[in-house]
Parts: sequence; structure tokens; C-alpha cells
Amino acid sequence: MVNPKKYVGILCVMLYTMINFSVPCLADNTLIFGSVSGSPPLSYEEDGVAKGFFLDVFRETAKRAGYDISFVCYPMKRLETNLQSGRIDGTVHITHTKKRDEFLIYSTAPVLSGISLVFVKKGREFTFKTISDLYGKRIGVILGFKVMNEEFEKAVQQGKIITESVSTHDQNLKKLLAGRIDCLIGTENLTWYHANELDLAKHLVALAHPIADIFVYFAISKHTKNIPDPLAVMRDMNAALESTKSDGTYETLLKKYKLLLFE
Repeated sequence: MVNPKKYVGILCVMLYTMINFSVPCLADNTLIFGSVSGSPPLSYEEDGVAKGFFLDVFRETAKRAGYDISFVCYPMKRLETNLQSGRIDGTVHITHTKKRDEFLIYSTAPVLSGISLVFVKKGREFTFKTISDLYGKRIGVILGFKVMNEEFEKAVQQGKIITESVSTHDQNLKKLLAGRIDCLIGTENLTWYHANELDLAKHLVALAHPIADIFVYFAISKHTKNIPDPLAVMRDMNAALESTKSDGTYETLLKKYKLLLFE
């Protein structure tokens, strides 16, 4: 007699696999590049369509390099997992870490660069010159994104700094102004962008000392199953990115997304 529970279990496993690990079925000559949703204006989804500065820059770069691209959006952790396994061919934006060196080939030049700062509610400023000045404070960060400061990360692991993760910049800002965290760490341009969008910038202060330099790159997975020579494709992309920067297209996109503060 057929055991219905057995088939229910099999169906659940199949559905989980489809939801978590599937990528679009595309023509053989189309490359699949991932991005992280929920980070406007850099990368986000609108009506199921991936949009944002990173997407537009990469779309123009790939066009000049002669490649057809399809975009898929994931949470950060799943994006990294799919890059590591080669389920997708690359990503339009990612920061450099030693761990990622094992499975990624980065663009020569960053697609965007800037600094991360400590932000506080106006009237609650404190002296910040070294990481030890953050000891004992509740600090808001974005889930899945690295602060890119080894001393900070070590202090978090040792319990000297308390971090509270949220999914969006808007959530972080609202928690800060409600007094639920002491400060937040965010990239300069994105934090001010979201503060202005929420009409909260007048209540926000950025402490003067940067906590990290941020460089964001294109990257191709070393384990891609769709690109026979990843290094050759990256050489093409590097040349095309340089072209978009030299002819003014890149600056036009910065203006479109109100990101000139970053440069």
C-alpha cells in the first residue's frame, strides 16, 4: 500500500529545492548575473523586474562587451551561495573578502566606491576615533552586508559591540530615531539617500571618522557552468566598464540615481 506521508515528504523536498536553488531557464548564450534586492537605488525589484544603478551600469557594460545578460535577485546569503556553487554566472555588485577570493573573479576597477560612517540621532553625538569608542553600544547594521573593518568584526565576535541586523536602510533609520539603537553603520551615499527620501536627514548626524573604505565590484563565479573562459569574459567587461566611465555614461547614471555624493 502506498504511504501518502512518504509522497508528501518528497513533494516538500522538491518544492524547497525549486524555490531556493532554481535559476531561470535561458538560451545558452545568455549569462545569468545576480543582484541583491531591497537596496534602492542601487539594486531593487519593481513589479518583478530587477532595477537600480548597479543593474544599469552592468547592462550598459555587457552591451558594449557583446554579451546578453539576464538578472536575478536574491537575499545576500543566497546570492553568495549561488555564486559559490556556480548556479549563476556572476554578480553585478559585491565587496571583496578573502573567503570570496576562493570562488570569484573580480572586475579590475570598482563599479562604485565610497566610505562607511557611523550615524547618530542629532543631539546624541559621541566621540568616535577608534573602534573601542563603540564598545557597549547597540549598533544597527544591514543583514548580510559586511562592515569591512576587521577590528570591528573582531569586537563583535568578542561581545564588546552589540549589533542589531535589519533588512532595509529605512528600518535602521527609524530604529535610530526611535532610540532603539545608539547608532547605525551605513555607506555615506545610501544612508543620506534614504534619510532624504524619508525626510529624516535633518535629524541625522554622521560622525566624522570613517569606519571603512568601501569598494564594490562586478564578479564572475570561478565555478560558472555557462562561461568556458571566465577570465576572457572579465577582460571584456573591464574594458567596457572603463569605456562607460570615460565617455560620461557612468556619470549620467550617477546623476540619474542621485549618487554623485559617492564620488
